[in-house]
Parts: sequence; structure tokens; C-alpha cells
Amino acid sequence: MNKPKKNTGNPAKIRGLNRNAILAYVRQVHSTSRVELVKSLVLAPATVTAVVAELLDDNLLLEAQLIQSPDKRRRGRPSREIRLNPNAAFALGLSLRVEHNIVFIDTSWSDYCNTVAFGPTLQCGQTAEFDEVAACALDALQQLIALLPKKAKIIGLGVGIPGVVKHDEVLYAPNLPSIIGKTLYQKIEQDVSFPVYFENDVNLLVVEELEKRQELRMRNISYIFVSQGVGAGTALNGELWRASSWSGEIGQIDVPFGEHGHKRLEWLIGLDGYFAEKMQEQGIAIDAVSALTPETIESLPVQGILDSYTFYLFLAVQVLNGAFGLDTVIIGTSNPSILDHCMPKLLTLIERSPLKVHVIHTAKGQNVAVKGATLLALKHSLASLHHRQIS
Repeated sequence: MNKPKKNTGNPAKIRGLNRNAILAYVRQVHSTSRVELVKSLVLAPATVTAVVAELLDDNLLLEAQLIQSPDKRRRGRPSREIRLNPNAAFALGLSLRVEHNIVFIDTSWSDYCNTVAFGPTLQCGQTAEFDEVAACALDALQQLIALLPKKAKIIGLGVGIPGVVKHDEVLYAPNLPSIIGKTLYQKIEQDVSFPVYFENDVNLLVVEELEKRQELRMRNISYIFVSQGVGAGTALNGELWRASSWSGEIGQIDVPFGEHGHKRLEWLIGLDGYFAEKMQEQGIAIDAVSALTPETIESLPVQGILDSYTFYLFLAVQVLNGAFGLDTVIIGTSNPSILDHCMPKLLTLIERSPLKVHVIHTAKGQNVAVKGATLLALKHSLASLHHRQIS
């Protein structure tokens, strides 16, 4: 936890720093007391008392009497529990995904305490025309808002996009070209009164993992998501890496492909490319959800195809590891049966490589990106919310 910096300058600035420090600490520990705030943040008791009173008046904090043992109750005033007010603010999330040429929009929302709940998933249809996608997104948004408590204070909306995003403009969306440009952002922004943030869907999977696994926040990690295509997101010391808006598009990287020269990783390990073609030759349909049975895997031709697939997955891991010197790589997919078989051989290849890295395999699908969209919107919006409170 960062302690508030000593500052002899502007009193309003000092007050803002102290407010933010207390709110950040309570968000991290979930529940605390004034005594603990004084000790942990090295603030004067009078300062903590004044700032906490202010935050209670702003409805950002709640307090209740802590349950204490009889011995402690005889020693003086009872301690009061300090925690975030879950109804102080809400963030929303939408995430677009394409499966079998059908566009789905997942929804979720978060309260001020980072507690996320999933809303409905809407199906836009097979045409994927812009007007249909935009109308479906706005419909999903209204259905989501209807789930919130009455008079809920919405402070932001995150939108996950299956493609490259820069400054809320979609630069590239191979499976949903109708949303390329800034029109979708403008359409949504015109319909709401709160900030809207667009982000690549795999980056949002990174956000979700960082929220779920606190141990990853001080490490360099990359998330590879394998579905119809291949995407990657990276976080360095707990912060998303955005040196280039195209940085997660590892699928466009060419790697050696035997005597055939070089081929794109997306074609080699995506579930609708070379791997799917080779499996189809064996009479096996591969997509985002079809499972491989043990009987299928025991087939010698299939084992060879899976071994080849594992090698190209290893190359994808090493592309990211070589660039960042990673501590952890997370591989996610909506088809766990494939990676369940590949993981032992993949780990062996990594162990034999000079570029070693810890690998986590998660079976969660891309629809989890909506949770990351919600959490990112909340994070982006908290600063402006807290600033408005003290203005």
C-alpha cells in the first residue's frame, strides 16, 4: 500500500491525497478501523478522524460497531468498522464476441466494492451489420441498467472489442469488420451520460485475472486466448502494457512452418485454421466448444496433429516471453479439452527451453472479458468520482 506523501503545499491537494490514500487502503483490506488507518498510513489521528467523517458524509464509506470480546469491551470505547459503501457508485460492462458468425453481447455490472454480477447475454444475429450490432448493444445496456438499484450512480461503461482499439476507435476487428472506426463508440456515447471506454477483449481478460489473482499484480504476465483467432494481452507489474495498440495481435506474427516457409500464428493455432483443417481430414470437427474424447486422442494421426499444435502454441508463449521476460503466461480457451491434452508436452518444451516461464491453463471462455470491461470502467472512473466529491 502506498502511503500518502508528505506535502507542505496546497491544503486542498493534501486533503485529496489523504482521501485517496484512505479509500485505496479500505478497498485493499475491505474492512478496517480508524486506529488501523492511523497505524498503516502514518497519519495523525485528527486527520484520519476528519477525513473519514468527510467520506462518510459523501456516502463513500460506511461504518458499524465491531463485535468484540468481553475483555476488549471493558477497556474503553468500542472500535468502529470502516468499509466501502457498495452503493456509492456502479460501473457497467459490455463485451462483443463472435461465435460461428453470430454476434453475442455479454453484460455485467459492478458496485463500488468491485463486486461483479453478470447480466443477460444478447444475440445480435448472423448478419453482423453495424446498425444491428449498435441497436443490440444499446438494448443490452438498457437491460443492464434496469437491473441496478433505483437511482444508482453509474460512473462508467467498459466495452470489450474483439480487435485492436486505440483511443476508443476500433482499428481492426477481423471477425466483426462492421464496427471498425469510431461510429460505435459515438453511438453509445450519445446514448449515455457517463464515460465510455473501449478496450481489446483479451486485455480485459488480463484485467480480470489481476483482480482474481492478487499474486500476479507484482509480476510480468501475458494472457494468450485461443479461439477462432489468437489474441494476447500483457501486464507489467500489475498495469496493462500498451506500447502499441497492435501489441496484442501476436496472431499476425509469422513463425517457421517447415519447408513451407513462414505462416501466421493465428492460422496455426486458431481453432478455425490449419489445426482445424488437419483435424477435419480425420473427420473431427474443431471449434470453440467441441470436446475431444479420449478415444479420439488415442488415434495416432490425431496425436501427431496435437503434438504439432502444441509446438506452435509453445512458439506463441516464447514470442511473448522473449519480448518481456515474463514470470507467468496464462493460456485461456473456451475449448479446454484441447489444451488439457497439450499442457504436459507444452510444459516439457518450456522446461527444456532457456526461456522458462510459469504457465497457467484456464478453461474460462472469452465471455469473461465482460467482467474485465466492468472492472476497468470502475478503475478509470474512480479518480473522477473522488475528484467531484472534493471539488
